[in-house]
Amino acid sequence: MLLFLFLPFFAGAQSDSLCPILLGGNTYINCSHMIVYNGNDLLSLKPGKGMLKGISFKLFNNDGSVYASIVEGLPSGDWSRFIIESNDHLYHIKDASSGITILKIVQPVDEAKCAWNVWAQLTLPSGQLVQITPENSNLPQLQYMRGNSFRNMGSAIIIDE
Repeated sequence: MLLFLFLPFFAGAQSDSLCPILLGGNTYINCSHMIVYNGNDLLSLKPGKGMLKGISFKLFNNDGSVYASIVEGLPSGDWSRFIIESNDHLYHIKDASSGITILKIVQPVDEAKCAWNVWAQLTLPSGQLVQITPENSNLPQLQYMRGNSFRNMGSAIIIDE
């Protein structure tokens, strides 16, 4: 069972912290942590070189142990339940049996646009399902504030339970 993830991701298009991240109906620019759950990073997007360089991603079991991880683009652990697709403009992890997207990050082929579109479906340790697309989210705090831009925030989306 997927409990939560940690992902420092280095957006490589312009190697610039000003690349907008489209997540949950809002635009985030230069935010250190995209999604934080009870003080723990679930999703961080930081500038760097190349889409795969610097990706670290962990899936956890119910007991909090690491089920599978990706460190600097290299998977370790048991990824037999998942399909990983990646290239210079796409990073996509989906459940092999259901086809459900766990995480998808897309950069436009035109690197001058430098916008990152993020989809995520996460099950938190509490059992809450979090679904986020570039346009929407099932998180109540994001449903009330779509269409905004946020810049230079420490944490963009904070989930405390």
